[in-house]
Amino acid sequence: MEEVLHYQCFVHPTEYRILLKGMGFRPVAELIFRRGEAGRCDTSGQLIRIFLGKDDYLRCVDMLRNESPIFVERSDDGEMAILRTADEPVGENE
Repeated sequence: MEEVLHYQCFVHPTEYRILLKGMGFRPVAELIFRRGEAGRCDTSGQLIRIFLGKDDYLRCVDMLRNESPIFVERSDDGEMAILRTADEPVGENE
């Protein structure tokens, strides 16, 4: 599990990308937004790649701007990865 401390957004004509970075600005994961790609992960290398639909881009940017802490976590079998927040109290008015 890696904490996301920084991120960088890229907008290409056919896709959007968000590079997630940990300590020392080290890349830990990349979110790739393309039409028809949702639900796929590539966890085979050092850099986890999570493929999402283009419509999910603004939701992820909102999460990165407004939530803390945020983590990238591989599943126990190493096949999937998720972007998640830590436990938060109900009604914190964000």
